Amino acid sequence: MPPDTRPVDRRDKTHIRPLTGAPPELSYFTARDFAYGRTMRNMQISGFHRWGYVVIRTASYNEDNNQLWEPFLAHLRAVNDHDIPAFMLPLLTWDVLEDRDLEGAGVEAAIRQFSAWRAEVSVERDGEGADDLLVRVGHVARIRYFVMVDDESLASLREAESVAKAMPGRRPLPPVKVRVVDAGCPEGVEHLFGFGPFDPGCQEAVEAQASGQASQGDGEDGEEDEEDDDVDDDSVDMSDTHSPVEGCTSWDVGWMWVRTKFLLSFSDILQVDQGWSLFYERPPKVY
Repeated sequence: MPPDTRPVDRRDKTHIRPLTGAPPELSYFTARDFAYGRTMRNMQISGFHRWGYVVIRTASYNEDNNQLWEPFLAHLRAVNDHDIPAFMLPLLTWDVLEDRDLEGAGVEAAIRQFSAWRAEVSVERDGEGADDLLVRVGHVARIRYFVMVDDESLASLREAESVAKAMPGRRPLPPVKVRVVDAGCPEGVEHLFGFGPFDPGCQEAVEAQASGQASQGDGEDGEEDEEDDDVDDDSVDMSDTHSPVEGCTSWDVGWMWVRTKFLLSFSDILQVDQGWSLFYERPPKVY
């Protein structure tokens, strides 16, 4: 008989390894009261205790970049947030994927590389809990979002180091930044949706919901809309056409610049369904 490869639904929590050091039984609401509580809650629900990002290099393989690459990785691994609970630090994992075929590649090629890595997620490779339903449908940030390091990312480290050397003590320094990419839901898991809290809330669904709410708010004579416009002048209409970012005129281009010092706290935000939508910054802005 072939092995059972179906994802495990651990909602009864009888097979979950205890998350030693975490507050017991965090709920959706109580998780917000703790630093990295959203990450801890997903760990408790799924039994998958590994967190952090997959890092994909698309930066050119020239001499300058090659000299910067290892220092850049060291910079990423040295990123720390004093709010991280001590027991979570050994669980933090940075997986680095390098392929010269991705030299100078765009986001779509990087997503394909990440998707290939994601398709091989297993207990054997990624640890206990990797077969959980929450993980398989991409509701864990590590399985949906990844870091892309391109030429501009490496240049940002070079600039920050140059300024720090030329102007000791200057603060703030220019941001060291990377792209955080939303790879979307894993392929072939549509039949797993509809499990209540395990529903990953794909970006398409979020946008459709936002569009529906906007249409419901339209006044028959337009007076209500005009009043709302006066109040919310700074609000963003995601249906508008925006200036192209690498050819994309949508509000959400599928990726955003994030300062490396915020990467870990941002990963905690991404553990909830609409974290990306609520905190999204359209390039060239940097989070």
